[in-house]
Amino acid sequence: MNRHTLSDTQIVPGIATTGVFNSANLETAQAGGLTLFWSHRLQDLVEFIGATKGQTP
Repeated sequence: MNRHTLSDTQIVPGIATTGVFNSANLETAQAGGLTLFWSHRLQDLVEFIGATKGQTP
């Protein structure tokens, strides 16, 4: 499934992660359309989801 198709279905690909990562790998993931959420900041993920409730394309 390509990024255009994902956006048409209102899906944002993302991960909640923890640990130490090479910044180049994180940048590559983000450039590919992945949204990153850190496990020590899960409230950011909760707020992101809450902000999308009731929105239509």
